[in-house]
Amino acid sequence: MSLPIESLFFLVPILAVSVYAVALILQKVLQTRRYRPLDSAEFGRFADHLQTGQSWLKYDLTLRPDHPLLVVLQAGRKERARRAQQELSRYEDRIAYLPILANIATLLGLFGTVSGMILSFLALRAGGGADPANLAGGIAQSLLATALGLTAAVPCLGFHAYLQRRSDLMAEQLEIVLNLVEDDFRARY
Repeated sequence: MSLPIESLFFLVPILAVSVYAVALILQKVLQTRRYRPLDSAEFGRFADHLQTGQSWLKYDLTLRPDHPLLVVLQAGRKERARRAQQELSRYEDRIAYLPILANIATLLGLFGTVSGMILSFLALRAGGGADPANLAGGIAQSLLATALGLTAAVPCLGFHAYLQRRSDLMAEQLEIVLNLVEDDFRARY
């Protein structure tokens, strides 16, 4: 089966969006695995430890040295909020591109679908009849463009939801820890 050259006009941009989306998803998934939020049980134990007035330094956090939570805790009192925002920005960086890429892929797929249907109707008009061979190229382009657009868009939206949830959880944990450490500082001084 061969597609007309016009089909490539729609398929190449969809494939380019897909390649960029896959690269972005892999980069963000690897980053969120490396800097994952604490699971709820571990975070609860850590928060309880802080609430009892004990130093966070005495709690055995098994995190990478460059984990956002440790970076924020190690910053000085006046720097903690700023560092938390920096770490969260790094964590959230480019996650918002995923729904944009999903929309672009969907619209490119729709554009390919419409153009394929136009080709089919033009073939019908030129041929004067409903010859299946005349219609097949346009219909194939329509279906392929739709399938590729959706194949690119659906994972983008799914991973966006997953990554945004991880980011929200990290933000929540950073905020709670900042508040607990600040409360402890105020109680001591």
